[in-house]
Amino acid sequence: MRHKKFTFHFKPHHKGLTAVLGDLETEIMQVLWQQGEASVREVVQALSQTRSIAFNTVMTVMNRLVEKGLLDKAKQDSVYIYRPLYSQQEFASQIARTVWQGMLDSYGNLAISSFVDLLDQIDIEKLEYLRRLLQEKQRQKTAERKPHEEEASAGEAC
Repeated sequence: MRHKKFTFHFKPHHKGLTAVLGDLETEIMQVLWQQGEASVREVVQALSQTRSIAFNTVMTVMNRLVEKGLLDKAKQDSVYIYRPLYSQQEFASQIARTVWQGMLDSYGNLAISSFVDLLDQIDIEKLEYLRRLLQEKQRQKTAERKPHEEEASAGEAC
């Protein structure tokens, strides 16, 4: 089962998950990624280690995360149990992909050249990593084309 696409608003001036989630949403997601699944009461208990928070506030935010497509909610006995629909890695990957797709759609080659310039200014190792990724993608694309080219040339020989 694949999940519906989640929704978010990107705030580039924020760091980490708070670039796409509110502070409390981020804390709740971190608890659920750590625990795997939890009731509202269990999340409140986890959050209470570092802050005072009302049950109803956490419940409201968790239900909003369900509406946003980030959590699943299922009734077990008389309690709702919430589970993340995406691992933290899947979530971060989808955010990066969506943000980059928006940049490419809006700015095209300018987005790409700005990204490369930024990598060059920040960390030459990241630029080298990008070069290796591009080489690997190019090898994959070449390998994908070869069987099709062989089929086409075999068809022409007949």
